Amino acid sequence: HSFNAGVEFGFWGGRLAGSVEYFSRKTTDMLYYMPSPNTIGYAYYPTNVGSVRNSGVEVDLSSTIFRTRHVTWTLNANLTYLKNKIIELDESLHGEWIDGSRIYREGESMYQMYLRKYAGVNSSGEATWYKADGTTTSDYATADRFATGDLLPKVYGGFGTSLEAYGIDFSIAFAYQLGGKIYDNTYAVLMHSGTASSAGSNWHKDILRAWQIGDEAGSTDVPRLFSSDNYANSLSDRFLTSSNYLDITNITVGYTLPRSWTSKIRIAKLRLYMAADNVALFAKRKGLDPRQSYTAAGNYRYAPIRTISGGINLTF
Repeated sequence: HSFNAGVEFGFWGGRLAGSVEYFSRKTTDMLYYMPSPNTIGYAYYPTNVGSVRNSGVEVDLSSTIFRTRHVTWTLNANLTYLKNKIIELDESLHGEWIDGSRIYREGESMYQMYLRKYAGVNSSGEATWYKADGTTTSDYATADRFATGDLLPKVYGGFGTSLEAYGIDFSIAFAYQLGGKIYDNTYAVLMHSGTASSAGSNWHKDILRAWQIGDEAGSTDVPRLFSSDNYANSLSDRFLTSSNYLDITNITVGYTLPRSWTSKIRIAKLRLYMAADNVALFAKRKGLDPRQSYTAAGNYRYAPIRTISGGINLTF
């Protein structure tokens, strides 16, 4: 069930133009394969578990900052604010549904995780986690899990600019995301404590900050390196990090030969250009690509390949 309403506008002869749109999409009878006891003859059965609404605002702006016979400079920007909300779940779930490391609650975002809350390093260098009563424990199995809150970014979009002057054209485009969190699975794997099962595995350079004998509790947030500490890098909010990013998606430079030159060889227009795509990504941690997912990034998936290309445009 979708609803959209918006307005488009333009001022000063098109020098400033844009649109503002509100959207709301409600999805009902969401299908899920519900786990069931194997004793009834099958492990899962399909069922409709509830409904969810995605709503928000989109803003799109463009402006011609400067325009003369030979020079034109334009700017553009857009942003989207998105709100996700579970409206209802099946009555049998009593308003809350825990599925592995994810939790779904009525009235809250469906993009949140259910993790142990990291409490830092104790005086022995062990990793500790919180319990429901506010105390801490170094026993991972007895620590309680908590909802992380909405992981979705508050706003995302893009912006860019283009400049044309005396036959030369230049443009650059950016994408961004602000206000969200993501589980950095690759970083978690690289922060193991040296157990036998991790033998031969690499470490992240942050392991150099690991607790050592003589260090005080709280002097570092990286637990000791000890082969018996099997759960030091297990699932917890220790590995939740900002999903903010700035991405340079494209840079293009071109030159259009003067018509007085091309007309002599019966060509209406000839343009030479160079372009670069996926130029650079700036994120909270080097190697982290928040574009992979809203909730978790990792498993050694590669970011989009940076490409550099060139070409000639001919118009006869």
